Amino acid sequence: MTPSSWAGATTSATRWSGIAAALSARGRLVHSAGERRGFAATHRAVLDAVREGDPDAAETAMRDLLAQAGRDEAAL
Repeated sequence: MTPSSWAGATTSATRWSGIAAALSARGRLVHSAGERRGFAATHRAVLDAVREGDPDAAETAMRDLLAQAGRDEAAL
């Protein structure tokens, strides 16, 4: 492994480690008050629309999911 490829691998590993830590912290915050009603349904709507190949429905479902995430975060 060359020094430049080592540096790139180290940077990537650090970046992913940071992302994983942030997602873990968010999960603890959002779910500390218990499971939000409809949590799985909003995620399922995105997945179903993508699987069905319906980009308009996928966009709408994702926007709904992000809006709910914003409301959840604001309520913390």
